[in-house]
Amino acid sequence: MFANRAHEDVLLAGKNLGLLDVLARRLADAEWVRRRKRALANLFSARKSLTATLDDGKPLAVTGAGYCRVECLSGRAWVTAEDVARDFALAPGQRLVLADGGRIVVNAVKGTARVRLRWA
Repeated sequence: MFANRAHEDVLLAGKNLGLLDVLARRLADAEWVRRRKRALANLFSARKSLTATLDDGKPLAVTGAGYCRVECLSGRAWVTAEDVARDFALAPGQRLVLADGGRIVVNAVKGTARVRLRWA
């Protein structure tokens, strides 16, 4: 009985589609969905970087970045890393390398700061 039912399911695949099946297929074929998937894949894939402009009081937190380099491009940035005994203040052009894969929080100090994070 189960073998026949499985065979019927294979034969009927693609036929008698329900409304949700049709919507799911159209959504998967949509160009904007593919663009969003590529953007997210690029953002969270290994050996990438993230550049952000931070306002005072609005931190950027990254978890599990592994080997991470934080570079201050403009303004001043305050970096706090999990399992590191001290915090770091970065001026424009300064870099900080963190080898631990814990949580990293980057804040702007007095105004805005532009930072770049690179991880492997």
